[in-house]
Amino acid sequence: MPSVESYSKEGKLVFRAELPGVDVKDLDVSIIDRELVIKGERKAEKGAKEENYIYREIDYGSFERRFVLPEGVKTDELKAKFTSGILEITMPAPAVTKARKIEIEAPKEEKKLIETEAKKAA
Repeated sequence: MPSVESYSKEGKLVFRAELPGVDVKDLDVSIIDRELVIKGERKAEKGAKEENYIYREIDYGSFERRFVLPEGVKTDELKAKFTSGILEITMPAPAVTKARKIEIEAPKEEKKLIETEAKKAA
């Protein structure tokens, strides 16, 4: 499985996947419903036999990663580029709703216990 990072930058949602040793012709990026799907295959070197290996950590074979995209992402404006073994996918990000604190209701006895514990910790 390739390592992936995702972040927002300058109004865009960005996904970056490390894919060293993968040929661009063996990659597929698609959108299915609200999911970003990255598929590919890292092919083993021809001629290398299993019994000839002394040490082996590199994984070969097919992989697939799926990511649920936030509501409102403009997937029709998705762009993908592959440079030096890094696949970068960008698309306009939706407006983000600001977080707000929600007050939690509790019976009076529990509230007193929480306040007492908070004073002890301070």
